[in-house]
Amino acid sequence: MKKVLYFALIILVLSSCAASKVAKDPNQPNSSVLAISAMSKGTGMTGYGIMIRIENIETHQQYDSKSLSGFSKDAVIPNLPAGTYNVVRIEVPVGDIKFMNWSQELKEFFGTIVIEPNKKYYLGSYLCGFSGPLSNRAFELSLESHEISSNLISVLSKAGWNDGDFIQLNPVETKIRLN
Repeated sequence: MKKVLYFALIILVLSSCAASKVAKDPNQPNSSVLAISAMSKGTGMTGYGIMIRIENIETHQQYDSKSLSGFSKDAVIPNLPAGTYNVVRIEVPVGDIKFMNWSQELKEFFGTIVIEPNKKYYLGSYLCGFSGPLSNRAFELSLESHEISSNLISVLSKAGWNDGDFIQLNPVETKIRLN
């Protein structure tokens, strides 16, 4: 019984910490939130999460996502001003390795993202991993689904992002091979 109570307490504390990391800033009432999820697999390795960096096309201001926790597949960019953006960088952990990419193909894969005031956006849930023979091995990012985890919804709601439904953002393609 004590173990169950400790486990419940740990979950409650982690959820509170995650909510405070992505809290809606009352000084930015028209800001929006952008979320993405990912899980990675490699030979004998698994990783959770993805870090994305987006850049406002007009102002060139960049924003990085924040993982909800060390073992969460969900990441969020809170308090994002309205504007037009491109994804300019991703970082994905695969076991102890971190794969990074900032190629033009990445911008083309996600396309242009238009963020309107006071909205919630979701880029989808991705499966990431290495593919191809050893001589031509590449990292692959594949859209798995647009299902939003209940944990992500709960954390964002506790953080003040409870107005309206998520707007699904679709990448241009469903899979990209990044060499």
